[in-house]
Amino acid sequence: MNIRPSWVALVVAVSSLCAHAQTVMVTMDVTANARTIGHVVNGTYTVSNDTGFLPATFSYAESFNLKIDGALSAPSLSERNVIESGFFSGRGSAPSPFTASLVTTAPASLVNQMNSGYAGYLLFVPKTATAVAPAAVSQQAFLSTGLFWSSAAGYEQYGRSVSWTTQGAPIAASSLTPWSPDEFLAHWQSLVGQTLVGAYKESYDLSSQSPYAPLGGGTPLPPALHDNVAILGDVVIRSVTVVPEPSTCLLMGLGLSLMAAACRRGQVG
Repeated sequence: MNIRPSWVALVVAVSSLCAHAQTVMVTMDVTANARTIGHVVNGTYTVSNDTGFLPATFSYAESFNLKIDGALSAPSLSERNVIESGFFSGRGSAPSPFTASLVTTAPASLVNQMNSGYAGYLLFVPKTATAVAPAAVSQQAFLSTGLFWSSAAGYEQYGRSVSWTTQGAPIAASSLTPWSPDEFLAHWQSLVGQTLVGAYKESYDLSSQSPYAPLGGGTPLPPALHDNVAILGDVVIRSVTVVPEPSTCLLMGLGLSLMAAACRRGQVG
């Protein structure tokens, strides 16, 4: 059998594309155990627990594309730490029992301006860590989805997130490197079966300051206008599954067809 190099190259290219066109599905059980309410009282922002809240357990799922879309920015940590980060496009998530009531808190006249969903990670180690005195790597991985609006009153946002921090092996700051997609996937797979206390948050927030401002310098939200309702809870990761996309199956079928055609041609020749 004589298979032309061009056929082999094409099949390899198709296979490589298929390897990156994958969606990861994370399924979990959430126990919502608290509801907090934040608002301004006499010029000071305060947060209190809703004592009438009844805990609830429900199934939840998030998915994301296993392809790096860019790096996150964390300037507030950069002064004392070396940082590596990355994020992946989100593909969808299932609403929770609280989603409808929280989203409808926003005025009906507002038009949704941004709908975002993504997965990501943040790795950091103190700049003082050396080969002689290494430090554990803080590994924060998260799944997030949200809606953003703006109006004359201020900025409004709704979001759901699952976020959890673990400690990696001690290393020198100079040895910190970003995760590959496979390493990010392996990290979530390592959490299967674990209970992540306090990892779930779902909230509606209205503020007179942009929701992005605190990310830059840690400036607190001004008390002039800030209302928040948040559902907090624990998470048990049940499974982390890689699901081939329909286009992946088609491309793989094309690759196999090309290989079969090349084999038949070689036999006929």
